[in-house]
Amino acid sequence: MDKEGFEHLDSEFQKEMNEARQRISEKHHQQFLQKQYSGTREMQAQARAKDRADMQAAIQKELEEERQKREQFHFGDISREELLKNIQAQERQKQEEQQQQHNGQQQQKQEEERRSFAEAQKQQREEEAANNRRQEAKKKEEEQQQLDEQAKNQQLEAVNDNKKKDLAVKDKFNQEAENNTVKMEDYQRRMKEHAQQKEQLRQREMDNERGR
Repeated sequence: MDKEGFEHLDSEFQKEMNEARQRISEKHHQQFLQKQYSGTREMQAQARAKDRADMQAAIQKELEEERQKREQFHFGDISREELLKNIQAQERQKQEEQQQQHNGQQQQKQEEERRSFAEAQKQQREEEAANNRRQEAKKKEEEQQQLDEQAKNQQLEAVNDNKKKDLAVKDKFNQEAENNTVKMEDYQRRMKEHAQQKEQLRQREMDNERGR
């Protein structure tokens, strides 16, 4: 029997016991009031006190008999007090089990929260590490691009310097060639003039020879 079933039976039991108590008390009080006493006042007081005590004892005896009968009817072979103790023990055990289950659930929840928090921290650390690696890779890439740009610029400067040097050499060569051409033309002109002078001198000599 559970607590709810006991409370239902006990409610009926207490109701019947209250009715029995009222009925038995009224019966004995009515009998007590109907008694007549004689003798001295003191003797009457003593007899009345004895009868009152006897009445209370009779009431308690009948109530006990009524209680046993009602308990047997409602609760069976086990007494109400014993059944109540068993139910209270069951309730305590049930509460302890519920508390243990609650504690286990709380512990499991805390463990899950701890694992979830640890996993979140791990994921955050991994994301931060990945972000740091990306930033480092980006930084290295930018530095490499700068180095490549510097090397490209240096290469262009070297090419331009070589072109300038080639142009300077070509200009110098052309200038020297031009100077040599002028000298050759002047030499050829002088040689031509010299040849003409020789020819003129030879003609004069020939003319002189014919004139003699």
